[in-house]
Amino acid sequence: ATVLSEAKNEFLKQYPEGRFVVIIGPNSELAPRVKNVLNELDIEFLDCSNLLEKEKNEYKIHWTEGHPSANYHLEIADTLKQYLNANPKW
Repeated sequence: ATVLSEAKNEFLKQYPEGRFVVIIGPNSELAPRVKNVLNELDIEFLDCSNLLEKEKNEYKIHWTEGHPSANYHLEIADTLKQYLNANPKW
């Protein structure tokens, strides 16, 4: 919590007109706890914990590899774009 709070403060120092949003990754088992803490700290977040099943082969760079593929990152980026468009800062 302290690290994210400091990261937000540092980000806003460098980009005062910016928007600091934490993305909770797909299949995060910690999402409920993290959301409570982020709410307490007044840190904006996007919960992607139920967005996709990260273990599906289409979201891995190779079926034997656990690293996420371009499809995975595109899904998250598109979801973030939709979120930002639906929840403008100004």
